[in-house]
Amino acid sequence: MSKEQAAEKQAVPGATAHHIPEHGPIAENGKEKHDYIKCVVDPALWEDMTTFIPAPEMEEAVFTDVKQVRDANIREIQNRLEERYAEEHPDWVGAVGEALYQYQKKT
Repeated sequence: MSKEQAAEKQAVPGATAHHIPEHGPIAENGKEKHDYIKCVVDPALWEDMTTFIPAPEMEEAVFTDVKQVRDANIREIQNRLEERYAEEHPDWVGAVGEALYQYQKKT
């Protein structure tokens, strides 16, 4: 299927489709595009973390108006998790930061 056929197939009624050439000004002057890599937390780590740090405790740590207090609360939770996993699951220690960040966003 050509690019024109694909554009016609996906066309929105009443809209005009414009093809941006690969060797045009954007390709010459634009920034290089990077792939997005999504970090997926190990489900076992997520389950253990959310059980060890219940949602109400996380809410209390995150929902603080003062940024320095909030950062200190999160740092304390991260230290507790890293200590917990240091011996039993040393491979999880490196992922605690990203997992905790995702937990904050989900709270």
